[in-house]
Amino acid sequence: DATKEIHKNFPEIKIIALTMMNESIYIKKMLEAGASGYILKTVDKEELIRVINKVAAGEKYFSAEVTAQLMNNFSDRSSSQNNPVDILTKREKEILILIAQGLTDKEIAEKVFLSPQTIITHRKNILSKLSLKNKVELTRFAFDNKLIS
Repeated sequence: DATKEIHKNFPEIKIIALTMMNESIYIKKMLEAGASGYILKTVDKEELIRVINKVAAGEKYFSAEVTAQLMNNFSDRSSSQNNPVDILTKREKEILILIAQGLTDKEIAEKVFLSPQTIITHRKNILSKLSLKNKVELTRFAFDNKLIS
């Protein structure tokens, strides 16, 4: 959201995403919001300087890992478009099913041996990936995609 606002109000400012998120959904959202570069926090000092210089010169820049992820996503796009469940990780699918079954965050956490906060984070990621707003929509999605009956 911050990237989108900055890009909208100050289009001359170049934005580089420096993140641990290497999933295509996050990369896509940052690009749509106006980021000029996307690199992972594992980047070394030399590459970071190269990124800053290239973006400052008006170029776009993506780390090798990010480019590979985008290419993988592009080649898998047709199957993902046919089944939106495919964009979720195995753990996210598991948590989605438990949410759709009506379990609370605490109950899910106990069942899958994670903290309630981790479950909340997974839920937020699932909502974001699927462009849904709440647990009701998650439950409907799970039902519509035959994850629950």
